Formats: sequence, C-alpha cells, structure tokens
Amino acid sequence: MSYDISSSNHSFNITISEDGIFSTQDQKDNSDDSIWTPEVVIRVATVLSVMVVTFLGNIFLIIMLICKQSRRIKRVNIFIINLAIGDLAVACITMTTEIIFVAFGEWVLGPFICKLTVYLQAVTLSSATFLLVGMSIDRYQVIVRPMESLASRPKIWTKVITAWLLAMLFSVPQLFIFLQDIVIKDDKPKIMCISNGYTAAWQRKVYSTFFALYILLIPASIMLFCYYNIAKVVWKRLDSHRGKEVNDTLKVTSARVSVRRNLVSASKQRVVKMTLLVIIGFLVCLTPYIALSMIRIYSDYKIKLSGALSVSELIFMIHSAVNPILYGIFTLRIKHIKAVFSCVNRRRGLREDIIKQRMRDQSKCLELKCKISLSRKRPSYKDTSVIIANHAAKEESELIVRNVRKSNTIKRTVIGRTLSDNFRKSKVEKSTQVDDYVLLNTMVCNGYEEDSHGNVTFL
Repeated sequence: MSYDISSSNHSFNITISEDGIFSTQDQKDNSDDSIWTPEVVIRVATVLSVMVVTFLGNIFLIIMLICKQSRRIKRVNIFIINLAIGDLAVACITMTTEIIFVAFGEWVLGPFICKLTVYLQAVTLSSATFLLVGMSIDRYQVIVRPMESLASRPKIWTKVITAWLLAMLFSVPQLFIFLQDIVIKDDKPKIMCISNGYTAAWQRKVYSTFFALYILLIPASIMLFCYYNIAKVVWKRLDSHRGKEVNDTLKVTSARVSVRRNLVSASKQRVVKMTLLVIIGFLVCLTPYIALSMIRIYSDYKIKLSGALSVSELIFMIHSAVNPILYGIFTLRIKHIKAVFSCVNRRRGLREDIIKQRMRDQSKCLELKCKISLSRKRPSYKDTSVIIANHAAKEESELIVRNVRKSNTIKRTVIGRTLSDNFRKSKVEKSTQVDDYVLLNTMVCNGYEEDSHGNVTFL
C-alpha cells in the first residue's frame, strides 16, 4: 500500500504494509533532477545516526550482561540479551535497507531481497513482542506465584526459543504479500517493494487486523494483566512487610526446607521497574505506527496522515536504540563499565596465556625430540667393533655350553647302557647258578655225584 506525503517540491512514497512493515521512498518532482534533496539528506543522516547508536548501544549491553555475571546469567537478563539481538537485527536489516531505499529513490536490491528483507523485519518486530510477553509472564510467576511455579513453570530457554519460533511462523505471510513491482509516480516508473499480494481489499483489512492483534493488542493485554498483579503484590508486601524478613517453611517433595528471605527485595523492585519501563517504551514507540496504519487502511486512504506517519516510522526505529538506555538507567554503574573492559582484558590475557603455554609446550617438545635423536645417533667404528667382539664371545660361550651338554648326555647314555648290561649279566649268572644247584641235587638223589674235576660218576 502506498501513501503520498507531499511537500512543496517533493513527493515521498512510503510503502507501508498494513502488517506493520514499512519502507520509505523519496521521489523527486520534474522541477528538480537531484535525488539528494535536503529532506533526503536529513532522513538518511537521522536513520544513519540511529543505526550507529543502536548498534553500539546493544553491543555494549550484551558484553556488559555477559561480563557482569560471575556464574550464570539471570533470567531477566536472558530476555534482555535476546531483545538486544533483535534490535541489532533491526539496525542491520531495517535501517540499512531504509537508507539504501531513500538514497537511490527506488528499490534496487531485487525481488528476492525484497521478500527476505520484509520477512526478517517482521521476524524482528514479532520476536520483540513475544520476548516482552515472555518476560512479563516470567516476572509474574516469580513475584506473584513464586512457590507454585517452581516445579511447573517452563525453563527460561524454552520461553525464549518459543518466542523466536512463533515470530518466524507468524511472519511467513509477508513472503507472499510483498513483491517487487513498478509504480508510476509523477509520470516516472519506479521499482518498489510493495504489498501487492492481496487479491481483494478485504484481505488487506483482515490481515492488517490480525497483525495488529498479535503484534500489539493481545500482547499489551497480557502485559497489562501481569504487571497489574505484580504491582498489587509489590505494594501490598511493601505496606505489610516493609523492612522485615520472614522465615518461611516450605514443603517440597515431603521434605521441609527452611528458607529465610526478604519478600520484596530492593533488587527485585528495580528489576520490575526496569522491565516495566522497557515494555512501556516498546508500546509507546509501536502504538502510533500501528494506529495510524490502521486508520489509513479502514478509511480507504482518504484520511491524510502523511507527516504523522513519517514521524511514527522514525519513532519506531528509535525504539531499538532506547532499550540499552532504559536498561542502563536501572543497572548501569561505573563498576559495570569497568567490568566490561576488565572482562575484555581478562579474555585477551587468557588468550595470551594460552599462546604462551602452547609456545612453551612446543619448545619442550622440540627439546625432547632433540634428546631422542641424540640418543639414537649412529654408532662409531670403535663402538661397532666392540659390539661385534661381544657378540662373537657370546656365541662362542654358547657353543661351549652346548658341547658340554652334548658330551654329558653321551656319557650318561654310555653309563646307562653299561649298567643295564651288567645287570642283565648278573641276572643270567644267578639264574645259571640256581640251575646247577638244582641239577646237582637231582643227581645226588639219583645216586650220582660230581668229583672235583666236574666229572659225574654213579654211586
């Protein structure tokens, strides 16, 4: 959808999707051929300044939150870091394309970048809304229902990831609504990235209403409910327990745990105020833009709010630079600024220590390799002759031992055989003597006798 913002010499074509995505184009009249008019220069300089402040502020905010935490990042700071990432995306995508669009007077990045840019713009806007809703619900659970939500509430990263996934899902229609087209303005064709994907006027109104509901009205209602109940609890406890500490005995899984805590600490009050101010800033910066866009759509563009719409666009972009300032009002101290630089120096020193340690390890490794190579050097001629002589002497001694063992074996064999022969001979002689004795007795019994010469005679 196109809106014409006319001045005395120029016509600004602001391409605004009723779904909340905008782009601005400066179109010159026939009376002036220069693109870089004072209005264009002022707008480019303003957007560029906001982009630089947004980029530097959110980078510093992320570094500060990471370096500030000694052990783990607090729950609310996880939301703040993701909001800062979304603001960085706004600076890198929305503001950059806006500067290019205004500087060239038309869309020059092609149809694919047209759809991709509009989709990413919608993702960053939706993610900021859903993250703020998640942060409000988290504060509500922590302060209004602290004990009931301990076991039932989802983890902090579950809420953050859900917010980003919902933002990506709800932004998908932008890929079909926006396209690159040629628009005739002041008898001159201009290439623009516009929302011409509707086939009927009622479709534009329906989707714009849906966009306003999920991006502003429903989230604002949830935030209002959460912080209304938070405010009641905070002021009630401040009135009844100001400056007192209460001993509570909690029953958790049949075990009684005594917890001594301050019901509403000063730090918790500061966090509530900070998150409330961040949400108010978001709603204040976004509401005028959405409201003016809806008025233009439902009036069929008969109501001219060109100047107000241009200002609302700039306010919406300035919001991305406001979050670091709002956070700094409540949490930033001189010690935190010093902590950022000390954290950077500590990380740099850690890297230097790692490099030095690696260099020391490499030098030790080289020394060890040198020692090993020296110990494995080739022996000299003298050393070789000694080794050969020792080896020969060893072989000679082994040969002598083998010969001695062999001769001993032969001797044992001969002795064994001799003993065996003697034993058999004695056994034969003994058996012969027994036979002679038996024969002699037989002969005597039969009347024979043997004389001294061995002759047998009959008696």
